[in-house]
Amino acid sequence: MKRLNMTFLVLFFTIFTALGQKKISIGSFTSNGVTFKVSPATNKDWLHINPTNQRKNLANPDQINGVDLEYIMPDIKLSKSENEIHDIVREAIKADEMKNNTLNRTLDVIFILITLDPNQTEHKLKTVDFMVKANTLYTDAEIGNVYKSLIDKYRPVLSSKNNVHKQLKTYTIVYKYAARGRVVVGPPRPPRGR
Repeated sequence: MKRLNMTFLVLFFTIFTALGQKKISIGSFTSNGVTFKVSPATNKDWLHINPTNQRKNLANPDQINGVDLEYIMPDIKLSKSENEIHDIVREAIKADEMKNNTLNRTLDVIFILITLDPNQTEHKLKTVDFMVKANTLYTDAEIGNVYKSLIDKYRPVLSSKNNVHKQLKTYTIVYKYAARGRVVVGPPRPPRGR
């Protein structure tokens, strides 16, 4: 009888939790007071998610002091570690082991594109965008929680030799969050050859 009661309690909790979260689909959703636009990415197997209240990013110059950006970008250092962003995202998702195993999230990933203003002294994030698989198991509420946590908690500081990074308009960091606990961090590669 105890086992039967426990089974009903777990089932009730799972259904109650699922009712408050929706699968991510093309269109828009609001979470934590922020409205997000969901659109198909260039690759139709992926969705691009971004808050509607974000400013557009300015384009960086092709060169700084006569040196191509592709040679400058690797010399720019980021003060925060890969583990810090992973911890913030994992805490925001609050993915308990039972849910992960039930939903088989081990192969699901979230790409997080964070843009910084290299000249800003408060070290706040300028923009945060997401890319998820079209059949993702992550919900709109989880993406909203990740966004809010990053905006509230993540304060990276950029540095470079001779402060060359301050001549950039934006600096983008790409994170790959995987529920299985691996994070890949790096700046996007600038296009080669013009």
